[in-house]
Amino acid sequence: MSASRLGVALIGAGRQGQAHLAAMPACAHVELRAVCDVVPGAAAAVAPAGVAADTALDQTLARDDVDAVLIAASTNRHAGIVEAALAAGRHVLCEKPLTLEPEDDARLDAMARARGLVLQVGFTRRHGWPYREALRLIEAGAIGAPRMARLAQWDAAAPPAEFLDPAISGGLEIDCGIHEVDTGAWLLGSPIDRIVAVGAPTRDEIAAVGDLEAAAALATTVAGHAMTIDLHRSCGYADIVHTAIVGSDGAILIRFEDAGELQLGDPSGLRTVPGPPGEAVRGALTAQLDALALAVAGEPTDAACADDSTRALRAARAMRDARVTGGWISLR
Repeated sequence: MSASRLGVALIGAGRQGQAHLAAMPACAHVELRAVCDVVPGAAAAVAPAGVAADTALDQTLARDDVDAVLIAASTNRHAGIVEAALAAGRHVLCEKPLTLEPEDDARLDAMARARGLVLQVGFTRRHGWPYREALRLIEAGAIGAPRMARLAQWDAAAPPAEFLDPAISGGLEIDCGIHEVDTGAWLLGSPIDRIVAVGAPTRDEIAAVGDLEAAAALATTVAGHAMTIDLHRSCGYADIVHTAIVGSDGAILIRFEDAGELQLGDPSGLRTVPGPPGEAVRGALTAQLDALALAVAGEPTDAACADDSTRALRAARAMRDARVTGGWISLR
């Protein structure tokens, strides 16, 4: 590995942390230096040969060969870990959302700027090839003026109940829905203006921790686009991420499972747009981490920042509040 690569420590060795680990070998600009997890033995169980396994954040941040941290710990711990990393002079890529409070987002953003550090937030779809190509096609006018988006995220099985606790994960709308509100607004080029939502029947073990199993929402953007969102914790057969954008002259259909798929529909019919080989999500995780290294090197990137996370967090919270109150919530 080149000595010029960005030295990165992974914080959090759970399911999402392991997904990042699987994507790192393909990174062109990053070298994994340490894995850290407070659970005894967790880091050691997944750290590749020759990579340090730590059980304390201070231990990791004291390493001279760690330039940046990739945070995949539970959402409720993000703020404290990001603050400690920035205070130690480390660049940060944090899984979405940055924190559970807009005020904390702003504070950490100001802290990073004051120290000249990169603070990036992991909205992975922005780096996935079907989504990047979809955005390029939309901006090129391939479907005319965008009118509407439909976004779906269904997980095969729910995470453990202790993670589903909204105090830990933020709950369904923030844990999962934040991807959809960010993706829809990003592709349509306009932030969400207002939203209404309903929940669905929920199995007892999920309801017992204060979360729900499924929800559906209808939103409008500031520019007037319509957007539908449906979320499910446990569809039973596969993790499903489907997105559709309809324009005045056609539509774009996206699947973000396996190798990914992008279809372009216009008056001439429906055709499949070819993409790169390999798993689409893994490729997006690789590209996202390389974007951090490029930003640290001073090169421009379009990775999500703290402000992007705050906008998506506010929209996801509005989705939750709309479901609870039964009425439209305005974000203005």
